[in-house]
Amino acid sequence: MCEPVTIMYAVTAVVGAYSAYQSSASAKAQSEFAQDQANYNATIAGYQRDSAIAQGGAEAIEAQRKAQRIRGAQVAKLAGNGIDISTGSALSLLDDTDFFSQRDAYQIRNNAAKQAWGHQVNADSLTASGEMHGAAAKAEKPGMAAGISLLSSASQFAPQISSGIGKFKAGRSLDQSMNTSGLW
Repeated sequence: MCEPVTIMYAVTAVVGAYSAYQSSASAKAQSEFAQDQANYNATIAGYQRDSAIAQGGAEAIEAQRKAQRIRGAQVAKLAGNGIDISTGSALSLLDDTDFFSQRDAYQIRNNAAKQAWGHQVNADSLTASGEMHGAAAKAEKPGMAAGISLLSSASQFAPQISSGIGKFKAGRSLDQSMNTSGLW
């Protein structure tokens, strides 16, 4: 039968190992969750990138249509007043309308591309973060943490157990042995 002090050391070692296991398992679960979240957020950022490009394209087309309506109204007004639209100020007015409508459409697409680029940078950053959390999750080894804790406890308690601390004199009760050791 094991003596009480040895049992106490063993229980302490097991509790420490269990605590190390739980701590490592918790860190692993947190890293896995963070990886999943980062990957999900990277996917959402990719959707935002695609949406920005699509929205920019639609807004550019709408700006061009609006400019075509304005140009059409200008042509109708000028022609209705008997002004030749193929020369002079009338032609310059229509050319300016065409130029500025193309510039507006370009600017809308350019702004959308910049917004999409920002979303892509965010997606790339989130993907890298997810990979980092994944690596951290793989590095966590709950079983190894428990084993190291047990070995550490054994290395701390072995000298004390082997030197006779906690050994009882033959034929004495626990109370008698502890009382003579000065612990009471």
